[in-house]
Amino acid sequence: MTHFPYYQDIVLDTRGQQGKFPFAIWTYALEGSYLHHHDFAELSFVIEGHGTQTVGGVTYPLLPGTVTFLPPHQLHQFQRNPDSSLVRKYCIIFDTRLLSGTPLTSGHYNALLQFGNRVPPYVCLSAEQSVRMKHIMDDMLWENNHSEIGRSSLILAKLTEVLLLLLRAHTGEYGEGLAKETEAERAAASDGGSDPAKQDSLAQQEQRQDGRTGSADDMRDAVQYVHLHYTESLKLEQLAGRYGISPPYFSRSFKKRTGQSFLGYLHTLRIRSAISLLVSTDVQVSDVPSEVGFDSLRTFTRVFKAHTGMTPSEYRTAHRNKAPSVPVPPFHS
Repeated sequence: MTHFPYYQDIVLDTRGQQGKFPFAIWTYALEGSYLHHHDFAELSFVIEGHGTQTVGGVTYPLLPGTVTFLPPHQLHQFQRNPDSSLVRKYCIIFDTRLLSGTPLTSGHYNALLQFGNRVPPYVCLSAEQSVRMKHIMDDMLWENNHSEIGRSSLILAKLTEVLLLLLRAHTGEYGEGLAKETEAERAAASDGGSDPAKQDSLAQQEQRQDGRTGSADDMRDAVQYVHLHYTESLKLEQLAGRYGISPPYFSRSFKKRTGQSFLGYLHTLRIRSAISLLVSTDVQVSDVPSEVGFDSLRTFTRVFKAHTGMTPSEYRTAHRNKAPSVPVPPFHS
């Protein structure tokens, strides 16, 4: 029987607040989890036990001090080692829209979205870093379980600190290659040899009547929307209409934001998800396109081969019985 990944439909407790605060933190000790995904971002911090986690079809180690960040809809599961105690960890889930209310920059946000896509989704902290991380986690857990004044504000402040510490540790472990690459792509996309005055004129002509012009907030929301809905039928014109700007201007703004074209970014997410299904499940190759957002097997096969150099069947045969320990090469538009 074919087994599809489990979609975890999570309803977060708002603790009676007037406004929603889609955030939760808890601790647990388990042997493992099923392959699943959900609408929320997830951050976990291991404090006991050893095992492995599989994210997007790639297997990584789990040990005390491991911090993992997963953007929405990343297929993932974990399993303890046979000779290990249960894996105990803190788990945080939250709506990424919360980050718009924090001091995190566009660069920070873009870097986090690449976890599990273009860079490993985890880093193992040093003993000193682990002590600091656990202290912050304990503070967040306490705030989440109480209804004191300023609860949401303090949680957001501590969540910001956790994410920045994660980015620091991740950069220290894997280098600044992604950050430099992303900045170079964005600079190239924003330059294009065009005259700045001409660009301003175009922006003014294409802006929304209510004054919005494909702002940083709009593009952050657009990128998040793509991450949440990439398995559906998404068209550039559809998204441009959502933000009230012309398709050409939306296209330029999206590429300036992400360093990739809209279609290239969309294909990256879909192919990553397809790789996870091919390596981690027994879903038939013919069923994969509809699961990840492609409207035909022919288009899916063409795009998949362009990104990986193999057909989906060839990729499954080559990787099914040997879980890779490093990510497949990054995809580009």
